[in-house]
Amino acid sequence: MRTPLLGSIVLTLIVANNVHAQKYPIRISSPDRVGEKYSLSVSGSRLQKTTATQNGRIIRSQSEETKVIFQGRQETLALDGKGQAVRESFTVEKFTRTEGGVTTTLLKPGSVVLTDGSQEEQFQIVLKEGVMDDFSRAAFSMVLPPHKPGTLTDDEIYGTKELKGVGDSWPFNRAAVVVDLKGSMVIPSERMNGMSSIVSRDTVGGDECLNLVTEVKADGVWLTHGPAGFVPDSGTLRSAFQVCIPTNAASLSRKGSAEVSSLFRVKGTPGTPAESITLETSVSQKNEFVALPVRP
Repeated sequence: MRTPLLGSIVLTLIVANNVHAQKYPIRISSPDRVGEKYSLSVSGSRLQKTTATQNGRIIRSQSEETKVIFQGRQETLALDGKGQAVRESFTVEKFTRTEGGVTTTLLKPGSVVLTDGSQEEQFQIVLKEGVMDDFSRAAFSMVLPPHKPGTLTDDEIYGTKELKGVGDSWPFNRAAVVVDLKGSMVIPSERMNGMSSIVSRDTVGGDECLNLVTEVKADGVWLTHGPAGFVPDSGTLRSAFQVCIPTNAASLSRKGSAEVSSLFRVKGTPGTPAESITLETSVSQKNEFVALPVRP
């Protein structure tokens, strides 16, 4: 005779397997709507090290570490043709930058930052009332870069049109990654690999969501705009992106993170005074965000 205990275990396993097998549409980019407001918390940390050597001897070494925190309210003002927010308003509750162990308040609470990715770069991030200095603008761009209209969405690069569930994986669009990053670096698509995967269930804003992780690895990478007088020697890129996608399409809550590390080495152009000099730069950056809709 099957015991009640054994029967309950079998039933639990069946239910667990059915839950595990559930499939959902994968929508990485949050469905934006004009007038939608969010409570936003974003942080970013960046460590950059540069070393110059000449004939194997270190002649200069420099390290910079920065952390930026933004907390406040975000409102969507306009969308591009793909339904992504291209103009936004950010009301500051906290906006700080820490460097060299010293924390600086960049904008006081109540300040309003306007972003418009359709403008020229110097006009994409502005202060609604007043002048925003370059120091604050660079810090804001580090954690909340404006979206340029018509550019590729995360769904076009890393997503899938198939229903997916926990344990499922799929290849991302390597050609799209090359296009997306061409403004900062050149990546041979054949020297890139990685996958997007649903690794677990989680919650955000009280709603169930699926943790999507995308890992990208590439070598043979070089900077689009490297230092003058130097030529590329080698370069690598490692990144891991995570976003929790609500299983309920009506939920607007989002949380995620991104970790990126890169290493670039360039050598002085042959026949110039810099010929014997090698520059090596490593950059590690991590960003995290939580966005919860503000209800009337």
